[in-house]
Amino acid sequence: MSIHKILHTLLTVAVGGLASSCESNFTGADIDEGQRAGILYCVADAGDDIEVSAYGSASYSDTARYTVIDYATVSIIINGAIRSFATIPAGGTEVAFKGVEHAGGDEMTIMVQSPQLGNELIGTTTIMERTPIERIDTATIDNGSTLRVTTYIRDDKESEDYYRLEFGARTWTDGRAEDVSLRCRYLSSAFTSVGMTMWADESGAGLIDDTRLSTLSNGLSPLNISTQRGYLAPLIWSSDSVGIFVRLSHISADYYSYLQTVSLASASNILPIFTFTSIHSNVAGGLGLVVSATTDEVVMMIDNEEEAVEDEDDAATE
Repeated sequence: MSIHKILHTLLTVAVGGLASSCESNFTGADIDEGQRAGILYCVADAGDDIEVSAYGSASYSDTARYTVIDYATVSIIINGAIRSFATIPAGGTEVAFKGVEHAGGDEMTIMVQSPQLGNELIGTTTIMERTPIERIDTATIDNGSTLRVTTYIRDDKESEDYYRLEFGARTWTDGRAEDVSLRCRYLSSAFTSVGMTMWADESGAGLIDDTRLSTLSNGLSPLNISTQRGYLAPLIWSSDSVGIFVRLSHISADYYSYLQTVSLASASNILPIFTFTSIHSNVAGGLGLVVSATTDEVVMMIDNEEEAVEDEDDAATE
């Protein structure tokens, strides 16, 4: 399930279970059980189309996961000026804004108005600057059983930054590409752990607080990920070609807090000994998320024939 789907699932349950303790700017607090709240959701990337979702919450007794807000008007405000507005189509929950200029450092506010709401939904974020991946290196360790991937980024030490690092394999078969999660053993910067507890089911997505990054003499910060080479063998044998991808998203502080609380809430569901964790929200007048994530990605191709020979050699020595 994608992180976007997780958000929709977690924020459309009964409001009474979330609003009372949710870390949000919601000021119409103390919603009674069974009442509906508006939910606003947007993750903005610098220069891309702005896609906005707005809908109503659903209670536990509802068969639907959300309710539709009729005649919802969405306004996009960049640096204090309204740049565009649109009405979500009847029966729908989403609207896309194309051609609205927004760049790193801009302040973006999204406002949703509807007669059904009784109040406006307002969320504000700063569009994040893109942090490029300078390069990635790979090495085989642990007697050839483990593949270590080191990603180098140039972090701005003058600002407080947060990142989401995704790691996996990309296969091509008959011209069709598919991303495959790889179970990861750790995420570290040099010898300092920076996100070990934030690997959602070890599927290859970690959160990074830049205060825990190590910096080399050349100004680059290394991020080390390791995975068992055995996970790659079936992909190599069954695909035309295989690559390792690393995707780095420079995320806003609210997005970091949201992803943290989603991870902790998931742990609470699996292990009851964890205390209840509310999902972070930054929408005034309701619930939801208006955040920014700008992304860079690098793909390193794997030599299928070379890897296959090495795997056969490894099997012969076992």
